[in-house]
Amino acid sequence: MNITRIVKYTLVIMLLQIALSTLLNTVVGFERYASSRLGDYILIAIMPSSVLSFFLYGVMAYRSDNYAWRYTFYVYFLGSLLGTVTVSLILQEFYFFSETSIIELPVSLLVITLATLTGLQLQQKTNA
Repeated sequence: MNITRIVKYTLVIMLLQIALSTLLNTVVGFERYASSRLGDYILIAIMPSSVLSFFLYGVMAYRSDNYAWRYTFYVYFLGSLLGTVTVSLILQEFYFFSETSIIELPVSLLVITLATLTGLQLQQKTNA
């Protein structure tokens, strides 16, 4: 297992998620993005982020040797930790659990699990 690979994947995932969120904010508009209903929020924010995460975690699982689940856990944990620290520094208060985490956390865990399983299945089919 390679620590630099974990850090690299974490930073790439975070930067691409930030870029996607910024793009969505620019295209959709911050007012609509911030004050959207649950259905709009899922369509505008969660779905694009989930598709990107599915692709990135799937590639990570496909490229990992024997440690796909460990990489997935460490990348997700490190990304969550860095995100919490970053947002807390920006807001200048401890920020751990947002109101939307009730929706985002289960969706993220489901997407990451499915992506890792898909990446491992593709890896097995390619190597067979």
